[in-house]
Amino acid sequence: MKQPIEVTGGPGGSVFLLDSGEKTALYDCGMAYCAPVMLERLRTVLAGRTLDCMFISHSHYDHIAAMPYLRQAYPKVVVYGSDHARQVFERPGALETIRMLSQEAAEYYGAPGSMPPYDDDLLKVDVPVGEGDAVDLGGGVAVRVLATPGHTRCCLTFVAGEEYIFPSETTCYKSLSGAVYPAFLSGCADAVTSLYHCARQHIPRIMAPHYGLVSQAETPGYWQACLDSIL
Repeated sequence: MKQPIEVTGGPGGSVFLLDSGEKTALYDCGMAYCAPVMLERLRTVLAGRTLDCMFISHSHYDHIAAMPYLRQAYPKVVVYGSDHARQVFERPGALETIRMLSQEAAEYYGAPGSMPPYDDDLLKVDVPVGEGDAVDLGGGVAVRVLATPGHTRCCLTFVAGEEYIFPSETTCYKSLSGAVYPAFLSGCADAVTSLYHCARQHIPRIMAPHYGLVSQAETPGYWQACLDSIL
């Protein structure tokens, strides 16, 4: 498959476009205030094509809060995520927290007017997926799902075309400086189990959370570096 293209609109969760040649998919969508830039970059890359689906790694606002604006731009997009994330988006308190944190982030990053009103109903998982599920993108490309709890209970990892792995934040995150940091919140033991689960897939190209494609030189030692940071 083609190398995923980053269309991230600003600080927060990374956003990548996957293109099988037949269908397109987004991995996460970033923070709400980043939506205008993210959508502009996405439209440029799609060049008139539609967006077919989106895979969400987990329900934290910095990874999914732009979803309402994405749905407004692409009403037919199908969102895949864990069943636990689906339940989170059905809780009024969780939706209120996502909105509050999104507004605070917009103010912090100097973009207080970048969040037009949106309907909470647009924050939802259309198709729950979990361990062992796969979504066919056509062109011989499937996106396989791994359950990887540890950062949150709803964390999923996605394997695209058996060539790229998008490990959830459970497995740590890599800073732009190159350092790897632990990110488990719901359980250290779960994080270790999830990390081994990802490593055993032996996928050659790693798209690290909050970072992007890990270099070929760093790839052989990446999972060990993540384990070291957790332990």
